Amino acid sequence: MALSSVLQKKADAMDRKEIICPFCFEKFHDNEVIFRSSYLYKDNQSIGRGAGMDLFDSGSADRSNVLSGRDDDKKLFTRYDGAYDSAYRKRDFELENFWDKRGRESGFQTFDPAWFYPHIDPKDPNFDKMIKKEGSNVDDMGLVRDNDGFVVRVYEKYGDNSVIMTKLCPHCHNPLPFTDYGKYPIKFISIVGIRGSGKTVFLKQLMTKFAGAIAHVDYTMGAGTLAQATGSEKVAKGFPLPASTDDKIMRRPVAVDLHRKDVNGADKSITIVFYDIAGEHCVDPQEARADTNNTVSQFLAFSDGLLFLIDPDQVPIFSNSQDARDIPEVQRVIDTVNKIRPAFNHEMPRWDTVPVAVVLTKSDTLEKNNSDIDEIIFRDVDYTESKGKGFARDEFVKINNVLRNEFERNADQIEASLKAFYRRGYFAVSAITCGVENKFEKYRNWYTLEEENYKKFVATKKWAEGWDERTPDEREYYYQCPIDDTYGNKIILPVTADLTDDVLNIETEITAVTKFATGDVKEITLTLYDIYKGIDLLGFPVANPDPRRIEEPFLWILWQLEKVPPYFFITEPEPEVPKKGFFETKNHYETVTLPEYNFDLENWRRRQNENKQRYYCRERR
Repeated sequence: MALSSVLQKKADAMDRKEIICPFCFEKFHDNEVIFRSSYLYKDNQSIGRGAGMDLFDSGSADRSNVLSGRDDDKKLFTRYDGAYDSAYRKRDFELENFWDKRGRESGFQTFDPAWFYPHIDPKDPNFDKMIKKEGSNVDDMGLVRDNDGFVVRVYEKYGDNSVIMTKLCPHCHNPLPFTDYGKYPIKFISIVGIRGSGKTVFLKQLMTKFAGAIAHVDYTMGAGTLAQATGSEKVAKGFPLPASTDDKIMRRPVAVDLHRKDVNGADKSITIVFYDIAGEHCVDPQEARADTNNTVSQFLAFSDGLLFLIDPDQVPIFSNSQDARDIPEVQRVIDTVNKIRPAFNHEMPRWDTVPVAVVLTKSDTLEKNNSDIDEIIFRDVDYTESKGKGFARDEFVKINNVLRNEFERNADQIEASLKAFYRRGYFAVSAITCGVENKFEKYRNWYTLEEENYKKFVATKKWAEGWDERTPDEREYYYQCPIDDTYGNKIILPVTADLTDDVLNIETEITAVTKFATGDVKEITLTLYDIYKGIDLLGFPVANPDPRRIEEPFLWILWQLEKVPPYFFITEPEPEVPKKGFFETKNHYETVTLPEYNFDLENWRRRQNENKQRYYCRERR
């Protein structure tokens, strides 16, 4: 059935809407997407995908009559004419090329188990032979559109219309996050943090609280892939905290639709795409120019908002140890992020208009490390949610101003780099609040690293990894091992000494303890091998976590993008257009009155814009 004329007009309008792929950032229209078939034809058998069918099922009884017929069109579903891998799965060269430098097969096969199924491509000459044009909301091309004219699927010739169809980017062949992806305006938000900043747990807790957070600002949650970020791991007492993601594999973007209508009933829905980016993946912008496949750089370059996460221990003023060793690394990531944008985004090369949230994670440790700082930051701040709808701007301003002052006075090196982001706000959050015990399993017992030993463990592991990556010449300029051996002597290695078994057997000052049911306590000493390779250290919340202000940086970005209230409300009325007096001539109005009015109106608009900038940029008076 062809589309109605009204729906066809909506479809024509949708055809002109560009969609940006969240993987390769190529642009296309909704009528150019590729559709993944629900089964793969192979000789006289098909591998079925659908309700009640396993991925490698040979087909259900009710489908066998259709597929056993002598129809040459079935062979179109082999797609690549015999180009299969060893497991007899079709190869997808565009997908393989995309992931070649981003984790190869491990980057897409686990997350997308049906990656090898055939494609139904509107640009393929055989497209019409692979689809059915009967059904509701089918246009003249055979594309199925929703009531707004947006392409959602096709009805494949041998498929089940009740099975949700996966849509693929026509350029890189990665699956689009969900059926409606591209229907609404898309906002890309990158989350960046160097190792130890707590980014993995922060993101998981943010996704867990996401539905409540966006409901507070009048949105409802639509289709999304948040489960991909939350996963099956729990952040709860008795469960280990999620481990850091493998830096060798590119993280997949997480997307979600947010729905809202304004007071007039107009649809104000948006799509948010999150990118989880390790600071270690921020490359030198000179290399980025030469490597157009560097997706991490593209994510950053096209971001509409950025969350930059920093552990308090990476900033001396907030740390017990006053250890400034991570400052150069924090600065390096900030500087590189700042330089990447002009290398890739030539249309908008500057960060001036992009809101950047500087997020101090693990803020519950501030009270333990420096009670004065904690009291200053959260003084007179109500932890309960605001009663009204919208972003709690006044509470944010109090915390922002304190943190900005502390960075300016006591972390001036980091602050100097952050000033490249003109539109920035400062936040103190915590994903846990209850405290964490750091444990590992050895000799069939669980051992605990107390706080000081844990910090030494982290610092030594980082040192060992850096030592192992460097040549003897480079080790001449590398810093010294941060711990002593068991005799209190500094661990000093010749620059020619690799971390071999002999070296790794050195016993260190770091100790761990285990407690038995009898009340007995046993202490063991860790070797360099334990620290560098032998121990899988896990964090366990000591109670059920209660995240603190975890959603605030994200809501602030939405507010800065003017997607949530409070907006900038006009505080002085717009002057009325002057009316011509009864005896006033047309010439007098055009040459005297109208120019005066336009001059006044322009001044008013300028003042309003200045007020708006002060309001959003939080200038201190």
